[in-house]
Formats: sequence, structure tokens, C-alpha cells
Amino acid sequence: MEHSMSYFNLLDAFSADTCPICALIDKESKRHLHALYYEFVNDAGVRDSLHRSRGFCNWHAWASTEITCSNTGISIIYRDLLNSEIATIREILNLVASTRASRNPITNFRRKKDLTLALNDWKKKEACIVCTANAGATLFHLRELLDHLGEEGFSDRFRASMGLCLPHLKILVEKFTSHPNLPLALEIQIEKYQRLSWELGEFWRKHDYRFAHEPKGAESDSWLRVIKQFVGMREHFGNDLHLTHPSPVQPSLITRLRRKARKFMRGSARPKGETPRAMKGKPKPPMADMLLKA
Repeated sequence: MEHSMSYFNLLDAFSADTCPICALIDKESKRHLHALYYEFVNDAGVRDSLHRSRGFCNWHAWASTEITCSNTGISIIYRDLLNSEIATIREILNLVASTRASRNPITNFRRKKDLTLALNDWKKKEACIVCTANAGATLFHLRELLDHLGEEGFSDRFRASMGLCLPHLKILVEKFTSHPNLPLALEIQIEKYQRLSWELGEFWRKHDYRFAHEPKGAESDSWLRVIKQFVGMREHFGNDLHLTHPSPVQPSLITRLRRKARKFMRGSARPKGETPRAMKGKPKPPMADMLLKA
């Protein structure tokens, strides 16, 4: 039976010290970037795509610096992008200045709305073009893995590999739920994770002074391998920093609670018998209820 080059590339990736899909995508990313900087820097379609994505993602922007002689291409691409950003920032500056200049509440409301829309447009971006190519390649390699997993030689090579990282395993299950070889892939992964769990236990045990004299084995780098299993190769799946930024418009829960408490205390400090106009005819709610409604 004849096999494609991608089949043999996958077999070679099984010998990598990381998730084989991560290893393949890493190589393909570098190949895409190399081709882009050597052949497509001035391609109108590529430049248009880079404008819509506002350049490369963090991973591929820094990976670009490792491509031989990419400095000229980077300067051409990012000067164009930077000029576009300058124009956008000028627009934002004008909106900020006009919002502060007016004392008319209706005008301010409209200008703040315009500023919010401009900020939203500024934050909008399409996916990095290399990441887009990687997404398609990832599905291709995962399907190829499943298609050949029933073959004895291929299966043995996969069992001897690092196995899939959790992010790629989740993609495998999500995209190929009905594939006949998916149960086998999951069984192999469970075996690998169980083995790794045992090695982590051994690593920890041998750090106990009572067993420190025992020779070190395969568990020595288990602490590093478990990181690779959980998150994949460095930089491939990004970080969660964007999930932790609170909205600058909405005050935090603590701030809202403090404001409610101060408002309540100001009301409590009024002379006895004096009731705020807004509270006349209404019973005062307990402080706990007010805080819960914050």
C-alpha cells in the first residue's frame, strides 16, 4: 500500500519529544513564514489578509524574527500596519478630546457611544493567516492519524510516542466523534496518561530523603512531560490574559459594594427624623439586602 508524504511526516513526528501534532504544526508554521517572507511580502492578497488580522499573532510574530533574512520583510509589512494603527489612534484621540470638550450631556452621550464603537472596531481582527493555515493542517493530520491507527506498525509507533497533548486530544474528539478508530485512540491516551501519572508519583517519591538513594529512571523528566501533555508546545495555544481584563466601563463588584455602603452610611448619618425625599413613604431596606442588590 502506497502512502503519501504526510503519512511519513506523521511517522517521523512520533519520535519527537512532544505531541506529534504540535511538532508537525511547528514545522509547518516555520515553512509558511519562510515562504511568506521570501515570496509574498508584496503580494496584495497577503497584505490585505495581514491588515484584517492586524499582523501576525504573538507566536508567529516572534517566530518571524527567527526566519533567516526576514528583517526586510518585517520592516515592509509592519511599517504598513503601523501607519494604519497611527491613523486609527488619531481617530480615537479626536473622539476622546471631543468627549471632554463638551458640557452638553446629550452630546457627550453620543460621542462616548462613538468612542465605544471606534474602540470595538479597533479591537476587531481576523485570525492570524498562519494560524488559519495551521487549523486546517491540524484537522488533516488528526484525521490521518485516526485513519491509520488500526494498522499494526503505525499503531505501535504511536504507542511509543509522547501521544497527543490535551488540546489536540479535545479537537480530535470534537471533530471526529464518529470515526471508528476514535475509541482506540482514547484507550491509548488513557494508558499513556496513567503511565505518566505513575511516573510523577515516582518522581515525587524519590525526592523523599528515605528513597533518594534509589536510581533515577524515566520519571526524571515526567514533570516536564506533563506540562507538554496539558498545554502542548510552548506558545501554540496562547494564554488566558485576555480573559482576565475587566471592562473599563463597568466598575468591579467591590467598587459597587463600596459605593452602596457609602450611600447607605450617608443616609444613616442624617439627623433623626429627617428622611431623604426619595425615601419618603418607603421602608428602609436592611444593609445586607442593599449590598446583595449591588
